[in-house]
Amino acid sequence: MQNHLIGHKLLIHRALLRRHSIATLTRAEKLSLAAITKSAVTGYTDMNAAYRYACFLFLAFALATGPLSSSSAPVEIPFEYSSKFGLVLVKAEVNGKPAVLVLDTGSNQTIVSSTLVVVKQGSLTDSASTAKGSGYSGTGVFATAFLRIGPLNWRNHRILVMEMRDFSKSLGQDVDGILGMDLLQEFDTVTVDLRHHRLLLR
Repeated sequence: MQNHLIGHKLLIHRALLRRHSIATLTRAEKLSLAAITKSAVTGYTDMNAAYRYACFLFLAFALATGPLSSSSAPVEIPFEYSSKFGLVLVKAEVNGKPAVLVLDTGSNQTIVSSTLVVVKQGSLTDSASTAKGSGYSGTGVFATAFLRIGPLNWRNHRILVMEMRDFSKSLGQDVDGILGMDLLQEFDTVTVDLRHHRLLLR
């Protein structure tokens, strides 16, 4: 009987951990897991009580959040679509200043205009040129900045600071930089929903 209860304990433990990481478990869930783990050492009576409590908690948790197989809702980022050049324009904040970034999956690095980020006179090791395949070529200086895009924040994120006036001129509209793959690769999937003008990030 005790082995049977231990088996159920492990199923509940794994199911909860699949749903959330330890850091995001609620206090009640952490207490339940602690009680179950302790009961494996202290004896049958504690195991039985902990098992009943965990079952109740797990069922309430499942009813509130839906099936374990369902994925969490994606982060939605609205964008403007420029039909003239087929550009996806994302509103952002760079160091608290409003900015418009062009989504460019061909760019490995996020690029920000030098009008938004002040950089010190750097050495040659701080400068870099944009890689081939990016929608913009030139030389800039690496720096760190606070980026906010929709509900997402990046603190001290490494960016490439460049002069963007010629880039804006070539597009026929003001843009403040390029949103590159260094940010997008943090997500498993990135969906560009052109019909509803939104990015879906999971």
